[in-house]
Amino acid sequence: MVEPGDIRKGGFGMLLAGDGWGEGSSREVAALALLYAGIGIVFAPSIAPIHRQNLINNGMFPVTDFALAQRLAAGERVPVGENRIDLR
Repeated sequence: MVEPGDIRKGGFGMLLAGDGWGEGSSREVAALALLYAGIGIVFAPSIAPIHRQNLINNGMFPVTDFALAQRLAAGERVPVGENRIDLR
């Protein structure tokens, strides 16, 4: 059972999710919940547009490129210009 605070205490920082992540989660609180849990990077093959924008608006990094996600998960530093991600 996951108790309140367990994710933040685990020091995860990156969430690996499935296709269509964030669909039905367009309210800003869905992104804030991840931020408050200590998540800074969200990888999913596809991310719902409104949820993706809420992640960006709250300082998180949405990633849909699996190779990039693997590099980040391995702790590799990736220059911003190399990531091919539109953060608008």
